[in-house]
Parts: sequence; structure tokens; C-alpha cells
Amino acid sequence: MYFSRFFYLHLHFVLNFQFTMKNKIEKLFVICAFIGVFVGIVPALCAQSVISGSVKFVKASPVGDSSGYSWGKACSLSAALDSARANKKIKQIWVAAGTYTPEYAPDGSTADSCDRAFLLVDSVKMYGGFVGTETDINQRPSVDTGSSIQTPSILSGKLGNNGSAYHVLVGVRLTKETLLDGFTVRGGNANGTDSIRIGVSPTDTLIVHRYNGGGIYLSNSSPTLTNLHINGNTANNGGGIYLSNSSPTLANLLIDGNTAKNGGGAIYSFSSNPKLINSFITNNSAKKGSALYSHSISITVSPNTSTLLYGQRDTLVATVLPAGVNAPVAWSSANPQIATVVKISADSAVVTAGAVIGTIGTTHIYATAGGISDTCTVTVPLYFEYHDGSGWTKVGGGISISKTGSFTFKVRAILLSGVLPTGFDQLQWSFSPSAPQKTDGLLTFDASTWNSGNPVSASTEMTITATGSAVKNIYVWNCKSDGTRGTISATVSVSVAVSP
Repeated sequence: MYFSRFFYLHLHFVLNFQFTMKNKIEKLFVICAFIGVFVGIVPALCAQSVISGSVKFVKASPVGDSSGYSWGKACSLSAALDSARANKKIKQIWVAAGTYTPEYAPDGSTADSCDRAFLLVDSVKMYGGFVGTETDINQRPSVDTGSSIQTPSILSGKLGNNGSAYHVLVGVRLTKETLLDGFTVRGGNANGTDSIRIGVSPTDTLIVHRYNGGGIYLSNSSPTLTNLHINGNTANNGGGIYLSNSSPTLANLLIDGNTAKNGGGAIYSFSSNPKLINSFITNNSAKKGSALYSHSISITVSPNTSTLLYGQRDTLVATVLPAGVNAPVAWSSANPQIATVVKISADSAVVTAGAVIGTIGTTHIYATAGGISDTCTVTVPLYFEYHDGSGWTKVGGGISISKTGSFTFKVRAILLSGVLPTGFDQLQWSFSPSAPQKTDGLLTFDASTWNSGNPVSASTEMTITATGSAVKNIYVWNCKSDGTRGTISATVSVSVAVSP
């Protein structure tokens, strides 16, 4: 290793050099000098090695190659946050004094420039107030809000000609390992309408309202915010900070000069439990609670699970408590390709499976009121295809075929992985009207050709042979799992007209 060679070379030099010394004091002085160099330099090099792999360095004007792995290569704050989201090895972000404005919207959209905000990263510690030369966190000047800060790192919502950001900082699903320390947060103006949805994962997204939380907006989060000056932000609710279903620790904060048109000039706490420590809240204004306004509701969706086939529908009902609270219910789908949702009354909606035939999977339907959400999990487990000699065609449930003379076609079910019970790998076909095999002058059913292998990779298939006169009938096939072990039941209707 580099450090072991460093130690060997310098110790070797000292031992050889002391043999040329005639004075014992001189020998002692040289040895002590080199030991001092070793003790002083090696820990610093070790610390720098640790820093370079886990810290991103930020300056208001990026320098060098802007990789962010040293002060001499400092990147922008938005770039550092993006890197920390993509690289879990990054544990800290050090921000030098200066003014920073957000470059991107948290949901990745570009339609409204005011959606730009700094999106905090879970389990990452973000420190401000650096001069821009430090190699140790303890070398940072004081960022105590009770004293004059010499090197302020200012996070600003002022976007120049683009107006002001609705929120300066946004955090969703942040754990207690997340830290924001040593910043001024100012200039946010949550005066928008509607909301954006920020994805934590493909199946987990949270709503952020454009009209709440001008300075900081936290949803379902419990970070620590310390040594912050939150000043000059405005919103409908929560001029300085808006909390939704969150339990942050707020320590050593100065919150002043913030405004809310409705509630919580400094802090609006919605179904939240913040812990305030040694913080000073003054000169904020609001219609209700110039310093702090607290409010709580709950929402429940029924049913909370639904299994549907393409085109099938289910009605969902949301119950909001306390009764009569002014919290309209908004409905949304995490994946409209699998299931769409349409509001039909103040508290109910209709969910429909499949915007596209052949889309199977699981998604979540969200009902949101006042920033709190509940979900219904919708599963579309299978779809049907038929084959009449010209290739397989996806169908949502109704097949109409018109042929002359005798012909054969096939029907099969395509299954979503994991929908069958463990240890069960086949489906059954049943027919109505008729037993599994029957000739009635119109159709001959042959159920012997369906595949009993793993339906995840091998479709369950059935062959039907049609003969007879010009008669039109409707036959229904139920594709279902074993009644003693299974839970799936799906139906395809086939209308067949045969000419002599």
C-alpha cells in the first residue's frame, strides 16, 4: 500500500541518517521531526482518502472538471444531489458559501419552471457554510443561527426571469439518517395550483402540492434539520415549512419573516409530529397560526384490493375523517396502462382495468385528501388471445368469428407471473353451456390440447373446432385455477357464426 511504503521510506531515512550524527541531541531532534511529519501527514492523507470517496464538494460556480470529488473540482448543488441519488457510496455533501438556486423539477418535468426545487436524498448529510478549503467537518466556520454567520450557504427560490420556485427544498420518504445543516432557506413562493407526484420507486409516489411549503416541503419524512435560517418564504399553508405525515427533528432554527395566506406562517403541521429544539420563531404571519398551525385527518379506501380483467370495472370509496373536514379527495393511478381511475362523486371513483389490451400487472390507485393518501392495489392477472390460422390476436373478452364451413381456432390465457398459488402450475377450462367436451351440431370442443406446464412461460391453450349450419351462438369459457387451491377466475365470451 502507498501508506506502508511512505512509513518505510521515511523511517529508513531516519535510521540511516542518525548514524552520521555525532550529537545525540541532533539525532533525537531529527527522529522527532520525522515522526511528527508521519503522525501529521498520514492521518490527513487517510482523511482525504475517505472524504474523496464519500463526499461531494459544491461551489456556487463549479470549477475544474466539476466532478465534485474535491474543492478544486466542485460541482453544482443540483448535480451533487443527482449523484448522491445514483451512487449510494456518497454519504455527505459539503456546500461552500454562496447563493444556490434549483436547476431541476423533482418529478423531472419541464412544463412549469417554478416546479424546480432541491430534492433531498435519503440518508445523505448535507452541510453548508464552508469556506471551500476544508478537509475536515470540524474546520467549518460556525453556522449557529444564534450568531453572525460569516460564510452563509443560501438556498434561494428566486429563479430570475422565471419567477420563484414553489418550494426551495423538498423531501419525501426521508429517514432519520438524513441531515440538513447550516443553510439559509429563502425566496420560495408556493402560489401554484394542483400538484406534482414524486416517485420514490415505480410503485411508490407521493403528492407534493404546489400551494404549500414555500421554504421546505416534507412528506412522510423524519430527517434532522439544524442550524437553518428560514426567511422570506410564502405559501397558502406553511410559509416556512410544510409537514405532511412527517416527524422531523428541528433544532437550532431561526424562522422569521415568512407568510402563509391560510395557516402556519412559520410551520404547518399536517398529521405530523415535529420535535422542536432550541429554535426561535418570530415575525411570521398567517390567517391561522402565525408561528405554528397543526391539523390532522385520515383517509381510507375501500376496497383496498381489486382483481380485474381488461375492461372490467370496480367502484372505490374514500372515507375522510373527521367528517365534514374541508379536504377534497383526488384520485390518481400509478400506472394508467394497467388501470385508470375516474372520479364520479365527492368520495368515490371507478377504476377500469387496462388502457391497452394485453397489459397485465399490478398498480396502485391513490385517493388523496389534504396531503394524506390511501391506496387500492389493482391486479390485472391475465388476458386472452385467440388464433384462427392467421396469428394470435389479443382480446379483452369478446371474440366474433364468421367463417364458411368447418374451421378450427384456439383460445389461450396469458398469465401474470406469480398470480397462481405456490406449488400450483395449471389452470382448468370449463364451458357453458356444455361439459368440457361436447358436440352440439355447431361446435366441437377439444380440451385435450391445453398445456399443463408452468403458465408463466407456457400459455394455457384450448382448441375449438366449429362445424354446422348458419347459426350464431355465444359460448363462454371460464379459465380458472383448481377450486381447492386457486383464486383466479376469468371469462372470455366467443361469438361464432358458421355458414354451410
